[in-house]
Amino acid sequence: MLRGQIRGADIDRLVLTKRYWALQASTATTGIGTNLNLEIDERRTALDAAIQQLDDEERLARSRPGHVVIADTNVFLGHPQKLEFLDFAGMLGLGETPIRLIAPIVVINR
Repeated sequence: MLRGQIRGADIDRLVLTKRYWALQASTATTGIGTNLNLEIDERRTALDAAIQQLDDEERLARSRPGHVVIADTNVFLGHPQKLEFLDFAGMLGLGETPIRLIAPIVVINR
């Protein structure tokens, strides 16, 4: 379920740990292992920390003035003008409203 939401490296770091795979292997032959509750608690802690970081970043983003514009891959690859010359406020009918351009790392990495 997370694959469409966060990067694969983050899924590996937060969920598919070495202990996860060891538990998968051990439960196939011996049933549920004794470390299962520990692994669940550690994964819950890691995911809670990731959620808190995301909440902090969202709070920071909302504290700054301007209309948030998120550029997708097409802006970088297909638009005839370079990013720094695009009139986002004009294209969106925002007049003189300040623009805060966000380029998600997922877009940049592709």
